[in-house]
Amino acid sequence: MTATRLDPLALPSVPPAAANTQPWRDRILLVGFVAALACSGLALVSTASRTAMPHENRLATAWPRLGVTGFTSGLERALADRFGGRDALVGLHHHIKVRVFKVSPVPTVMLGRDGWLYFDDRTAAHAGANAPGALPLAQASAATVDPIHTTPQQIVAGIAARRQYLADRGIGYLLVVVPDKQTVYPEHLRAPKNGRVTPSRLDQVLDGLGTADRTHVLDLRPALLAAKQSRQVYYRTDSHWNGSGGWVGYRATVAAIHRQMGLPDLQVLPLPDTQAAAEVHGDLARMLGIQRGFTEPSHVLMAAPGATACAKNPAGAPPEWGAAKQTLACPTAPLGKVAVYHDSMGLELLPLLPNDWQESVWASQRAWDLPALDRQAPAMLIDLVVERSLPLLADVSFLKGAAASALPGLPPAQSWQPGTPAGFDFTTDNTSAGTPTLACTVDLVGGAPAANTTLVESGPGQTLHIEGWAAKVAATQLPGAAWLALRGGGHNFFVPVELRRARPDVAAALSRPALATAGYRVTAQMDKLPAGRYDIFFLSTWATGPASCSTGKALQVG
Repeated sequence: MTATRLDPLALPSVPPAAANTQPWRDRILLVGFVAALACSGLALVSTASRTAMPHENRLATAWPRLGVTGFTSGLERALADRFGGRDALVGLHHHIKVRVFKVSPVPTVMLGRDGWLYFDDRTAAHAGANAPGALPLAQASAATVDPIHTTPQQIVAGIAARRQYLADRGIGYLLVVVPDKQTVYPEHLRAPKNGRVTPSRLDQVLDGLGTADRTHVLDLRPALLAAKQSRQVYYRTDSHWNGSGGWVGYRATVAAIHRQMGLPDLQVLPLPDTQAAAEVHGDLARMLGIQRGFTEPSHVLMAAPGATACAKNPAGAPPEWGAAKQTLACPTAPLGKVAVYHDSMGLELLPLLPNDWQESVWASQRAWDLPALDRQAPAMLIDLVVERSLPLLADVSFLKGAAASALPGLPPAQSWQPGTPAGFDFTTDNTSAGTPTLACTVDLVGGAPAANTTLVESGPGQTLHIEGWAAKVAATQLPGAAWLALRGGGHNFFVPVELRRARPDVAAALSRPALATAGYRVTAQMDKLPAGRYDIFFLSTWATGPASCSTGKALQVG
């Protein structure tokens, strides 16, 4: 009988017997799996009310309502944002990418050298409301703004429209641009994947602005670059400037306000001392979800000797950090009323700037509240915007219809007429025994205090608002009719003005109650005025005949 040869590679006809330990192993795996699911489910007790995703700097998906379209997919997203252990797993993932692979796990955060973090403005268009320091586009206006594809020319047009709207209403305008951190501290950046555009978008905007608009824009780059030589002015782990940077921006802003309002220059003051406070990790570090290695001391500014913080809200409390809107008052302040529209960069100015104004309204939005502006009637509006959010200025849809309409009582725009009114010339004598019998001034041009020579633009759609006062002071008489006249370059032009404007300040200063309505104003079209320099005269009729008065001011028309 021949023995059967077994194939060593043949499979057994039946599975081998299970090991004695297998049932216990299966039970342990089953219990572990069920426990993991149970823990994740039980964690909903503490995470169900979550509204924010700290590692992703976004809002959590809201719980859907029963019966709504897409309930199942909405429930899935809401559960995914709240399942137990999500934060720990996301944090572990971020830690590995940063520590092991040296790359940022968050598309809007760039890893710099020496623990510096930067907001990646190349992806700002996709960050939306999550961009640090930026405002949700829905808050900017109802229009859609594409930060990447908005051109400098569109931004320039938006700035010009804002300034003109305010100028037509006798309100000054100041746009304060706070530079991005990488603009002030480029030395800590790692080599970028894509070269940055040169010149920057801010440079292109400034180059594109006309003379009249450029004087209303404050570029804070020079002040902050100078200050960083002696003091750190931005946080390492945050997208914002620190207290020292905010103080530099505040002083530069007040200096610009003084220039626009014709006030004395500010005294040059050194940066205040600082006091080290607790360790902090900024918004960019929180987006990474990693604290170790991305913390820094917070330095608090020390109040200068004699400094006061008088600004209070109607309840008598100090400015509220991060409030969407608030009104602050400091009755002893040197300046009048101001409206401030700002992003999160403006928060560092809250302890400082309101103390310079008797009334200041602060709103963290880009679209202006036009009815509120009408009610407040501020002397100036300040737009404060971080450099990366410049495209939002291109959106002026909230001015649609309003820019062309006048405030109640505002005179319609008048056209400059060539020549002079009948019966007038610029040699009409308005002096008696060497003393002027007619006094006249130009106080405001385009909503700002009149300079000796004010730069203005001429062109289609351009208008100019001018205010002042005129009277025969000694006789306490007011004119019966009046015009503003321009003389220069062999040309004469004139435009009628609206008289009897309230000027209680003139009556009080001259102790002449009868001059309480000595004011005048006019809104003049600038589309047909040739370029050149023009002296401004006030022409008026009196019982004794016509008279002319040199205001001592001039327009440089570009």
